[in-house]
Amino acid sequence: MATIPRLEEEFQVFVRQLGRRIRAIRTARQHSQTRISEEAGIYDVGALERGKAANPRLYTLFALARTLDVELKELLDVSPDREAEEESEQIFIRMRELLRGRDLKTQRKALDLLRVFLAD
Repeated sequence: MATIPRLEEEFQVFVRQLGRRIRAIRTARQHSQTRISEEAGIYDVGALERGKAANPRLYTLFALARTLDVELKELLDVSPDREAEEESEQIFIRMRELLRGRDLKTQRKALDLLRVFLAD
């Protein structure tokens, strides 16, 4: 059985993971912290994202899930597999942003470089 200090430590890890999850969902939807804070009626989404909210209220998480248009259970899914999947998605988003607005020739060069880099 977990002792109280150990349980508190595990909870703080969960809160930090939850913050990363919130940030990943918000940025994937291209919403600002200000917009989400206002729409959800939350004072500081940034504090949640940084894992600085010591004990986020269930109502706060519910409102945040509604505002982000996700199920609460999806918001709370902080499994390592989920984090890796979200990081991968963020990488694709950044790659797309780097290529956006570039001419077709530059995009093809980037694709060719990626193919060479990934060739076994």
